[in-house]
This record gives sequence, structure tokens and C-alpha cells, in this order.
Amino acid sequence: MRLDVLFMSGFEENSLDPLLTTFDFPTPATTVGRRNSTNVPAQSLTLLNGAFPMTQAGNWIRKVPAEMEEETRIEQLFLEALNRSPDERERTAARNFLYASRDEHRKTQEGLKQWSSELDHRRRRLRSLLEPIEKKTARRKGSAFFREARIKRCCCSGGTDRELGFWKRSQ
Repeated sequence: MRLDVLFMSGFEENSLDPLLTTFDFPTPATTVGRRNSTNVPAQSLTLLNGAFPMTQAGNWIRKVPAEMEEETRIEQLFLEALNRSPDERERTAARNFLYASRDEHRKTQEGLKQWSSELDHRRRRLRSLLEPIEKKTARRKGSAFFREARIKRCCCSGGTDRELGFWKRSQ
């Protein structure tokens, strides 16, 4: 197999991937005869919480069918990761982790529904406050003020026109 060019999108030619930088990978512009040996908290935190390991873990878990029975999934994941079946202690820990994850997911979904409901309520309230102003403004449309300056709705960040208000633009 022949490899002509290694190109990582999003990075300049002489810059490094942040994961490599965390593990003291030398910069491409310098020569290093021997790699420094370090062990810092940032390295273990990167392996636990970094974007690359999280992406790879997500890709790995999606390979296992969701319809598969829980015990079978645990077994298969252990076989793929460690090339052995889990012992009873590991199986119990995996089950407890799954239960805790489901519970956390359920609580997050409930919180999201609550925030969504609150947001809808505030949007309705805002509309009810703005409607009388807009009606009054519409009645005055023939006035000199509105002939001299046009009012245009501002719709920048994905919200509705009424939520974001007005801005004036001269003719």
C-alpha cells in the first residue's frame, strides 16, 4: 500500500492535532532525537473527555445493534474490546452503568421538556405583549414618521420576527 499525502482537514500544514500535542508529539518544524516522557493530568483527561475518544466510542457502540438483549450486548462489547468475556464483577458494573446512564438520560429529557415548555410560554407572553403595539403601529402607517423611515423586521438568529423586535432603516 502506498501513502502519498496525509492531509487532515481543519489543520494547517505545520500545526498538530490537539490530541498529539497533549501527548508531547514534537512539532513538524523541529527534529527530535528522543521523545520526552511525561505523564500529566491533561493526558488522562483528554483520553476520558476528548473529542476523538468520544467520537470513537460513539462509533463503536453504534456497531452493536440496539435491539440486542442487554446481557448479549455487554458480552459482545467485552469481546471486541478485551477479547474475553466479562467476569461477574465486570458484568454487574456494566449493568449498573447502563441503568445509571438510562436514568440520567431520562432526567435530561424531562428537564429538556420543562425548558421547552417554559420557552413556549415566554414566547406566547412576548407575542401577547407585542400584538397591541404592532396593531397601533399598523394604524399609524400613514403618518409622516413612517413615510420618512421604513421599519423592517430583524430576523437574524433563527427566532421569529416578533421576538427579535424592530430596527429602523432610512430610505
